[in-house]
Amino acid sequence: MPLIPARDGAITAPDVRRQGALAVDLAERFVLLVLYLWFLYNFIPSIWGQPYNMLVMVAETFTMTLVLIRRAGETATTIYAWAVAFTGTCLPLFVAPSGPPIVPVWGAAFVMLYGLLISFSAKLSLRRSFGVVAARRGIRRGGPYQVVRHPMYLGYTLTNIGAILINPSWWNLSVYAGSFLANLLRIIEEEKMLSQDSAYRDYVGAVRFRLIPGLF
Repeated sequence: MPLIPARDGAITAPDVRRQGALAVDLAERFVLLVLYLWFLYNFIPSIWGQPYNMLVMVAETFTMTLVLIRRAGETATTIYAWAVAFTGTCLPLFVAPSGPPIVPVWGAAFVMLYGLLISFSAKLSLRRSFGVVAARRGIRRGGPYQVVRHPMYLGYTLTNIGAILINPSWWNLSVYAGSFLANLLRIIEEEKMLSQDSAYRDYVGAVRFRLIPGLF
């Protein structure tokens, strides 16, 4: 049913939706910023004894920067979609420095750097289209998106594997395992929304695998 034009100064239904979306967007950024500051509070003191932990900080800092500067989009609307997205993004901010490493540091650092390279290239391809919750911000096909449909999460996974190898603890293992599971569910939810766009359906036909070439 078509909307009836509102009188001057009246608040329309689209206005309410936009204001609600803006409020949610600001709340999302605020919560993530608070968690990021908590993460820094825990990790910065470890840098002096474990300088390789700087890689973990670089990964989370880059993610936070893009979250704060991203442009808005039509986001997922279900509570479940929001929950898995926030869990996948927020859980790594709860890791804690530990040790000693269970593998040579250079080996773990190589895995982390490779993961960072993948996720950075994916984020640079997205630029300001990056976000925590799935949104229609345009389809990207360049860079690592030619290989898998969700290269950013592949980069996260490799970086987290390297991080747990140099910061081994049951706590960190449970945090990263929870984040990985949440990201798998997140991929499914994102594709439900994005597949409403015919351009994305064409992209799915061109790039077969979601996360790991040859497997998933």
